[in-house]
Amino acid sequence: MTTRRLLTLMAGVVLLVAALVFPPWKFTLSVPLFPQLRIERPGPYAFVFAPPEIPGELSDIDLTGPHTVEDIFRRYAPDHALFHGYERVYWSAHIDLPRLLLPVGAISVVTFGLIICFREKRSA
Repeated sequence: MTTRRLLTLMAGVVLLVAALVFPPWKFTLSVPLFPQLRIERPGPYAFVFAPPEIPGELSDIDLTGPHTVEDIFRRYAPDHALFHGYERVYWSAHIDLPRLLLPVGAISVVTFGLIICFREKRSA
């Protein structure tokens, strides 16, 4: 293996490890009474073993747009007494797999493309 191919492979591996160690996260609003109801918001990139904290505007259930907690309960449970506090509605952080797969795929394709381009020419 030539030096250029080896350096390309090492750079690709370093970038892949960095992408996997600091993945993108997403915040998901869950309503245990209605498991089919989920609202997701993109989150930041953070260390894989230290999920990001839920931002204050999300932890206070301040949803942008027409989706407030009261709207959710009015729409999906009109006969249910509105919740008392926020104990039935909560945010959680999860790794955002589609946003993770895009850079991992791009790094892999570019790395292996460069390795192929840097192959040794065969002499006749």
